[in-house]
Amino acid sequence: MVGLAAYAIHHHLFVFWVGAYIGGDGEYHQINRYKKRKTDLQYHLPGLFVWNVLCIYWVYNSLKIVGEVVAIPISLIPYALGPLLMAFACWLYYRLRLIAPRSWSLAGLVCFWIAYEYLHQSWELNFPWMTLGNGFATAHQWIQWYEYTGVYGGTVWIWAINILMFLVYIGLREAQPKPVRLKLIVTLSAVLILPLGISLYRYSNYIEQVNPSNVVVVQPNIDPYAKWSEFPPAQQIDILTKLSDSVGQVNTEFFYGPKLLLLMK
Repeated sequence: MVGLAAYAIHHHLFVFWVGAYIGGDGEYHQINRYKKRKTDLQYHLPGLFVWNVLCIYWVYNSLKIVGEVVAIPISLIPYALGPLLMAFACWLYYRLRLIAPRSWSLAGLVCFWIAYEYLHQSWELNFPWMTLGNGFATAHQWIQWYEYTGVYGGTVWIWAINILMFLVYIGLREAQPKPVRLKLIVTLSAVLILPLGISLYRYSNYIEQVNPSNVVVVQPNIDPYAKWSEFPPAQQIDILTKLSDSVGQVNTEFFYGPKLLLLMK
């Protein structure tokens, strides 16, 4: 998601899932196909795999230090594992849809997806780059409320808007009564506009403290592809320490640096 955010297409997240998962041929068509198959994973995996690779293609470049050929199978782990977990969350949704009403199934879909994101941030093979809430990395003005909800709040927001858009589509397709469709449209507008409006208001009216903190940010100029082969950790720490000492002041409160700082403990 951070890869997508770099191209400033975060607003596409509000409509992406309608066509990619929930919409498509229609929810019931998907369920009918499920009854004829052993699994729906093969339906989701190709698109999820392509989307995942487009977002984190850089993983291969970061691993080429071990060899261009060897890096290919290693890269396939993050390339394929994420789509498998995403597809499994969607598969659970379709399973639930067979025995539960639409509203409960859609709520379950959000829970399944949040569970996947939490797992992918917590276990030994963690790779949180594809957390949906990270898609707003270049639109921080929209998500000032992350300080209360965290990145998962963004994930829920994205899913809520996509689901409401899908329900509006269902209302048109099934010719539901006009008051029902109007209620869905109003709810969709509120869910989109209220969090966005509150965030923009907070961002535009924020007043910096009169006496801000003194912060030092240090980034050694070390080739990331050579730092483990040509620069031992001790030498890197020495460079980082000297840089910090050269710019640190008596009133410096925070030092920020690369994850190499963790080795200094």
